[in-house]
This record gives sequence, structure tokens and C-alpha cells, in this order.
Amino acid sequence: MQDLNERRQFFLEVFEYRDGHLYWKEIKYKRKADKPAGHINNQGYRIITFWNKVEKKYKTYLMHRVVFLMHHGYLPKTLDHIDGNKSNNNIDNLREATLSQNMHNTKIYTNNSSGYKGVTWSKQKKKYIGLFKMNYKEYYAGSFKLAEEAAKAVMELREKLQGEFARHK
Repeated sequence: MQDLNERRQFFLEVFEYRDGHLYWKEIKYKRKADKPAGHINNQGYRIITFWNKVEKKYKTYLMHRVVFLMHHGYLPKTLDHIDGNKSNNNIDNLREATLSQNMHNTKIYTNNSSGYKGVTWSKQKKKYIGLFKMNYKEYYAGSFKLAEEAAKAVMELREKLQGEFARHK
């Protein structure tokens, strides 16, 4: 496997970083100099694929990891997109995180029926329940007549426990 410093040096030689995007520095094969590198995969991440001479095979890299490595010289196990946009690879939008912290910053699920993250309707209590999971533990914010009240309680508890990684929408 290629040394991390060698890989960083390679990326610095091949790409130029501008405003959250990587651009090819030179013309090779079908690539054009000064054109954005990579494309968005089916998971919404911008990726770059090219021939790795050392390993003698095509390698695909997640662009946010390449950008972070180029700027900081190391790669954490998990990176978080602060704004939740997987294709926004601006260095100011990337931060080191634990897997748990990265999960705190997820968007509201598409099957959510209350319209608020962490709020669900309880048929038994006939009230809205505010709760969320963190580190395999469930945190209960209370039961409320209005969904908005439950949402407010969940937001306050989430901010208290998750800090800067808390995401409400």
C-alpha cells in the first residue's frame, strides 16, 4: 500500500484545489487541464478514479477525503460534512468526527410522518413523543400534545448531548 505522505504528494501534484473542487493540473488521456475532477456516485459523494501505478490497478477515492488529506496531511477514520451536503467538499465544510458524531449530523428520515426529527406520534398515549438514540442508548425528551413542543424539547436535549454535531432537520 502506498504511504500516506506519498499519496498526499501525488494528489498535490495532480490536482489543484479551488472552492471545494479539485481540478486536473495537466492534460492526460481524455482529461482536460483546469476541468473539475471526478463525478458524483449513486450515494451522493463526489469520487475520483484513476490508474494507480504503484498498485497497478484503478483506484477510486472519495473526494472529501482527498481534499482533507491535501490540506491537513493526515486522514481521520471518519469525516463529517458539516452542512450535510455530501458533494460540498469545501475544506471549511469538512471536519474530523467519530462515527457516532457523524451519525448525529444525519438528515431527517424520509419516512418521518411528524415533520420533525426525533418526534413520533404515540397511539397509546395519544401524544407526540420526543426521543432519539445516541451511542446505543435512547434519550427521552418527554410527551407533548403538540408536535412543535416535542420538537423543541428534542432539539434542546440533542444540543446539550451532541453539541456542534446536533442536526435538527
